[in-house]
Amino acid sequence: MKDMPKRLKKTGRPALLPGDYGYISAYKKRQMIKVIIWAVIIAAVITGGWIAAGTRMNSVTVIGMVLVLPAAKTLIGWIVVARYHTGSRKEYDQIMELAGKNSLVLADIVLTRYEGSMAVNIAVLHGGTVLAYVPKQKTSPEKIREYLTEIKKAAQAEGSVSVYTDFNKFYALVKKLSVSQSKPGKTEETLMKELLSRAV
Repeated sequence: MKDMPKRLKKTGRPALLPGDYGYISAYKKRQMIKVIIWAVIIAAVITGGWIAAGTRMNSVTVIGMVLVLPAAKTLIGWIVVARYHTGSRKEYDQIMELAGKNSLVLADIVLTRYEGSMAVNIAVLHGGTVLAYVPKQKTSPEKIREYLTEIKKAAQAEGSVSVYTDFNKFYALVKKLSVSQSKPGKTEETLMKELLSRAV
């Protein structure tokens, strides 16, 4: 993904953000590690309090139970993304080679709304046009297109929204856009920010 600031890990390497290729895989691993850490902490607090007080009914146990809330939130974050997977690196590289210079190319986006979640493997933003390649999933391509159209309108971008489950058809349309000599501007940046603001 282009032109997005990176958060640095303690290792000095950039952390993957929504829109970066590989984000879904990295997010699932990170959330699962957090869930395990929370489980260990909660178990240690409750067990320690029980041993020290000689009974389950003590103030330390209450603290342990309170810690369940943030742990549950972390687990829910993992559950939302668990069904999705990072797409093909080859396909992503092919799209980047075609459209990386005149469009914004995003990957590994999991969008959430009250009706459920949906994944977009690759999204190409060109002007106000949104081209999305999505994996087969519970949410239909029509529903995904409807939500992406809502996001485009919120960003006040003028253009069409197309959603494909077939990579070859998606590639063919991106190829047509690749002949444009224009560079990504404020329209694409605004649209990208609106899209990613709704991503996990």
